[in-house]
Amino acid sequence: MLELIWFILGFISAILWDKYKEWNSFKDNLRWMYNELLNIEATLNDKYEKLPIQIQEKVRIAQEGGNSTLTSSEILQTFSFEFTMPYPSSAWQNFLANGYSKKLSGNQYEMIKDAYETIEGTNFIRQLSSIMLASTSSPLISNDTKVAIYQGVQTNHLQPILFALPKIRRAIPEVKEMIDESLLSSILRYRKQTS
Repeated sequence: MLELIWFILGFISAILWDKYKEWNSFKDNLRWMYNELLNIEATLNDKYEKLPIQIQEKVRIAQEGGNSTLTSSEILQTFSFEFTMPYPSSAWQNFLANGYSKKLSGNQYEMIKDAYETIEGTNFIRQLSSIMLASTSSPLISNDTKVAIYQGVQTNHLQPILFALPKIRRAIPEVKEMIDESLLSSILRYRKQTS
């Protein structure tokens, strides 16, 4: 009889330990995602603050959903063309690969997914810049088209500021709230969403 009790206790302990490790991995991935979003936000804020004041105002209007366009002279005032590393999204990819997205509420998932999809979209567009620049060496492309390509490539750095930064700012507090949840309520919510 005593062996049966020890067996049951061992079995329950193993299940609880496994669930705790899985929950801890979920929390670690949230922390990773939070830090990744904070780093991207800091980079984009730094780029935004380096813009001339009149362009910052137009960016702010565009972020709020207003209509704002840049003239050719304003485009020339922005950063020069840059090849930079893509913004990281590996925490989100790992989050999805582990199936943790199912553990988020619909609103939380949509908010974080929207931010990361925008980041990945701007990464894709930025990677196309080298192809677009290479195409300008062709004699078949007119000078007007070349100028338009150069201006488009030069404004690529504005796309994440315009589109990703507001979404990242909305997602960061949501991720932070999930990280800061108390241990018991977090485990109970996590357990309920895995059932």
